[in-house]
Amino acid sequence: MIRWGWRPIPLLLFLVFAAAAGARDVVSDWSAVANTGQKLATVAEAGYVLAAVASLAALAARQTWARAALWVWAALTTATGFLAAMFWGDAGLAAALAGGAACAAVCVGLIALALSRPRGERTGGAA
Repeated sequence: MIRWGWRPIPLLLFLVFAAAAGARDVVSDWSAVANTGQKLATVAEAGYVLAAVASLAALAARQTWARAALWVWAALTTATGFLAAMFWGDAGLAAALAGGAACAAVCVGLIALALSRPRGERTGGAA
């Protein structure tokens, strides 16, 4: 479960700003969709916006499914990074894969930091 020290703060801020920017982009981009790839990228972006909001709600309510919601958000953000580069940015496959990998690295890093235990905290066992 998430510990409420400083470690979750970067993730929470990122979720808020990513959801806001993503929602704005989905609304403005939907009318400009010209092909199936762009539609898929925009749908993936809408998905990560919903997953970010669900993650924030689950974290605020301290729900056990918050971790699963975060990983769904990470997967959709990674897919959006790849698809948007490929179909909106006209990037080649290598650049799109790099974009997706960068998104994955940021998401995994933020989630790992938020879920990490402070140094010296025991994981259990006999005293």
